[in-house]
Amino acid sequence: MNTPKRLGIDVQTLQYLDLSVSDLSENALDKKRQPSTHWLGLYNTLMGKKKRDKDDEWTSEQWDFYSRYLREKHKELGDGPDGKGISNLQFLRNKRIELDSVVNEVGAERFWEWLRNKILQTFETRDYKRAIIIPKYIATPTLEEFLKRFEAVIKVLVLRDVNRFETNCGM
Repeated sequence: MNTPKRLGIDVQTLQYLDLSVSDLSENALDKKRQPSTHWLGLYNTLMGKKKRDKDDEWTSEQWDFYSRYLREKHKELGDGPDGKGISNLQFLRNKRIELDSVVNEVGAERFWEWLRNKILQTFETRDYKRAIIIPKYIATPTLEEFLKRFEAVIKVLVLRDVNRFETNCGM
């Protein structure tokens, strides 16, 4: 059985990228100051008030994993009454952190480095070649320019030799 895995922006991600939750979090409430449907879905599923689709049912292992994850508390997310911070679920009720906010802060290259490492770490046994065709080589712009010029020179030389041959053979 596969252990549940999660790939997303969380406290550990922000710590790894040297970012602050308070600098990146934004309002997640709707115009009526109510939690988003995303949060309601998480909450209702966690509380057992909503059954998931038949095709998307969680195993008990997945249920335990996401239940622990959503209830996990972090001081970085805010102050909780018990002094241990607030849970991921409590944070998501009012706030969110968008991917583009993270990318804007750290830059695309650093974000891609984190994402690539996280994918390889999280799904280390995946065969990533099965979904793409890997060419034997990739021509760089420099190589493309060289080949274009080379073709032009070869055409002139071949044409010259063909003309000589035709002249020598009386064609």
